[in-house]
Amino acid sequence: YDSNGPMLMALLASRGVDVTKATVGDNYDALVEQLALASRHSDLIVTSAGMSAGDRDLVRAALAAVDGTIVVSSVAMKPGKPLALGTVGGAAFVGLPGNPQAAAFSALVFVRPMIAALTGRPQSVSVMAFSAFSGGRPSGKTELVPVRLEAGSGQLMAHRVGQPGSHRLMPLLAADAVAIV
Repeated sequence: YDSNGPMLMALLASRGVDVTKATVGDNYDALVEQLALASRHSDLIVTSAGMSAGDRDLVRAALAAVDGTIVVSSVAMKPGKPLALGTVGGAAFVGLPGNPQAAAFSALVFVRPMIAALTGRPQSVSVMAFSAFSGGRPSGKTELVPVRLEAGSGQLMAHRVGQPGSHRLMPLLAADAVAIV
């Protein structure tokens, strides 16, 4: 089931940006073919899933087959660690994790700023808010948390929404911001 494709299309589409979606599933030959095709016609290629080290994680091998390179192979971010940045042909490449929340947050943190840079648009502005939720144990990673913002008593408060888990989409529907912890 392709839950990430429609979500990523909505997150990444903007005025003056053509976003094309191709679904290939866990098929190495189809993935190699799509990467080769996209590298000839795109400025930025984004994949979702297949970046980890399991039997069906084929993106790294397919990227190598089309002479692509990976210069960043993971990030200290939760959710979203299995993320890759590189090039294929004349295009920049971003390999997003497959879990929906991790894919969405990685797209917001990495892909949207890349699109802004490629199109000459200003980046989004960050705001500071007080956390109305307790943090977990320190993980050494930047944590992204879906939150609802509320203003009260002259302070902006960020309230965690939904249950934790990179596989969950429902917290994204209830959130109006992402807290970077």
